[in-house]
Amino acid sequence: MGPSPSPRHLVTRYIFGVFPANNARLRLLRLSEAADKLRRRAATSLRMGKEDDARELLFQKKKVMTALEKSKGRIELLDELAAKLNEAISIKEAQLVENIGSDLEFDRVDAKSPVRIVSPMQESGQRVEDDNSTAFNCSDIDKEELIPDSESQAKKLSDSKSEDIIGPESFSSGNSAGMLSSLKWISSYIDLLQNLHQQLYKIEEELVTVLKVSTLLLENQETPNNLRVQQISEILESIRGTRARVQCFMEETLKTR
Repeated sequence: MGPSPSPRHLVTRYIFGVFPANNARLRLLRLSEAADKLRRRAATSLRMGKEDDARELLFQKKKVMTALEKSKGRIELLDELAAKLNEAISIKEAQLVENIGSDLEFDRVDAKSPVRIVSPMQESGQRVEDDNSTAFNCSDIDKEELIPDSESQAKKLSDSKSEDIIGPESFSSGNSAGMLSSLKWISSYIDLLQNLHQQLYKIEEELVTVLKVSTLLLENQETPNNLRVQQISEILESIRGTRARVQCFMEETLKTR
């Protein structure tokens, strides 16, 4: 198996599969040839005295030139879209590399930091001093045997449960902040439904935007037959149906309060 394609290559290949700039350029070439042929036929008809035929041919040439201008505008729009897409991908790649680098740096610093053992407190509030040192590195863990008391064990168990609820710290700071901010205010079933309804609405808006851009860039006769456009339309209808069901659940929940 060869090397896997990069995300930039996959996204660019997908976009130009949906919006074929090469096909638009071929169509532009065909229209240019058709306009030139009509011009020559009109000139021939005019020399032969067939003014009506020449007038009809020139009228057809005018229609072809109008379609030619539309194709030029479509190609320019495709090129502009491709440039913006590459720019957005470059920015995202740079952010991803920066986040991964910061996470790796944090892991290295955390691994080198010493681990300190805190002895349990006496009833008088004073610590029991150990004869051995209370600070050591991670490499010395296997050389010491730690026997925690019941209170320390209970505290560790409580901390473990808290970590399971909060989640691992290996997430990036941006993802963790986003998850916490979206879930912080969810304290009831109706809050959960409202949050789900909002997320579905955002997805629906994005899909509608994609379909509008597809209709703008694709030929009118190509839009209904495009497989990706059909799939996106089906997904959009499914999202709308799901959001409508969530809306019904919200209304029923509010009525039963």
